[in-house]
Amino acid sequence: MNAKLKKYLTPNNLTLARLVLSIGFFILLAFAKPNSPSTWWYLDLSVALFILAGVSDLVDGYLARRYNMETSIGRLLDPFVDKIMIGGSFIFFCGPNFVVDGKNVTDVTPWIVTIIIARELLVTTLRGHSEANGYAFPAMFWGKIKMFLQTVTVVVVLVSIAHFSQEPWAHHVRLAFIWAMVISTLLSMVGYITKFYSTHRAELTQPANFQPYPLPETQAEIQAKPESTPPIEEKSDETPNQAQE
Repeated sequence: MNAKLKKYLTPNNLTLARLVLSIGFFILLAFAKPNSPSTWWYLDLSVALFILAGVSDLVDGYLARRYNMETSIGRLLDPFVDKIMIGGSFIFFCGPNFVVDGKNVTDVTPWIVTIIIARELLVTTLRGHSEANGYAFPAMFWGKIKMFLQTVTVVVVLVSIAHFSQEPWAHHVRLAFIWAMVISTLLSMVGYITKFYSTHRAELTQPANFQPYPLPETQAEIQAKPESTPPIEEKSDETPNQAQE
């Protein structure tokens, strides 16, 4: 990669671009009406933006690892944008825009969205607690499977509504992907809870006021400490020869 391209094509810039794409994606979903003849245009364009955002996610991860371009802000922004894209998609799916004749055509229900959001909040909390106390909390196998199935499910739902809304089999395909996604989400949540418990077992079985890690001193506590002075050595009246005797 040449220097000029490397300057602008950074993981953080790609993450910000993905955030902009997600905003455009949500705007298109807000204008999509399943019972409108022009719905397919909005949904196809939203699928294109979603896939482009997914590709940018893969590219920024590759660049961060390949060229050692990982940053602290990137570690925060990347999962944040991922959660916005996925969580926002399923929130829109169970919203009024996708209700026709009193029925939601996406087959996504509020309890499914609740599971998705609860899992993300829980894992984020566990990861933050672990890393704050010096424990690594990397992504697990089921977490990666969950992310893959969530991404594919979003695309399947949009494409099936845009082009196969009248086909009976489209409903069954949507349900199959949705249930696979829900199961992988639950399995990943159980996996992270198990990992957290095995790492923090001693801490979790202690009383509520137990402090397993030394708390950092505040500036006020440091200033309140008396200054230590070196001990004063007593002078001896003896000559060196006398002292050795």
